[in-house]
Amino acid sequence: MNGYQCYTKRTIDVLPLEVVTAKQYNYNLGIKLIRGAYMNEERELATKGNYESPVWDTIEDTHKCYNQNMEHIIKNMSKNDMLFVASHNVDTIELAKRLVVENDLKSANCVRFGQLRGFSDQVTGGLAAEGFRVYKYVPFGPTE
Repeated sequence: MNGYQCYTKRTIDVLPLEVVTAKQYNYNLGIKLIRGAYMNEERELATKGNYESPVWDTIEDTHKCYNQNMEHIIKNMSKNDMLFVASHNVDTIELAKRLVVENDLKSANCVRFGQLRGFSDQVTGGLAAEGFRVYKYVPFGPTE
C-alpha cells in the first residue's frame, strides 16, 4: 500500500493518476489515505527554504482534498483493490460508509478504517458494530 498525505496540495492531482495507472497496468490498487500530521513542520521548512508551502492553507482545503480523493478512489476501485481510510473525522467516516454501501463494496471488505489507539474510540466501536473492518494502530519508535 502507498500512503498519501492529503494535507499536501499535490495529492489532489497525484491520487487520480494512481487510480488510472492501476487500471492501465492491471495491478491491485492499495492506498492508505492520511489527512496529515506535519503541517506546521512543512510550513516552517518552506519558510526557511524560501519556497511555497506544499500544504493547503486551511483545514477546510485539507478536508476537501481528503474527501474528494476518497470518493474518487471508492467510485473507481474494484473488489480486489484496498483502501485504508485513516481518519478520526466523523464526517469523513460517514461519507466513506455511504460510498462503500452505494458502490456495493461492503461485503468485499476492500475499504478498511483505522484510528490511532486512544483516539476516537466511539468511531472505531461504531464502525465495528456496523460490520466494517476497523483497526486501532499504535505508533512505534522514538517521538523525536
